[in-house]
Amino acid sequence: MVLVSIYEFVNSLSEDEKWLFHVKHDLQDPLGVLENWSEGTSICDWNEISCGPDGFGVVGLNLSGSKLFGIISPALANIQSL
Repeated sequence: MVLVSIYEFVNSLSEDEKWLFHVKHDLQDPLGVLENWSEGTSICDWNEISCGPDGFGVVGLNLSGSKLFGIISPALANIQSL
């Protein structure tokens, strides 16, 4: 069932990934900057993301010059280490 698959996908993600997928969902990305924000790619390898020195936790997000538009998701506030 599709709902089960989505539930399993979301539960397999880190908390930061979950919130960043919400952010991505609410933005239009004409240049494809967020294309590699996907399951199977380490969050620390995602475009425009900086992780802490231990490789865990998003400590930076730089979307300037990305020509993104849309709503800035309030989910961004849930990323603990930003």
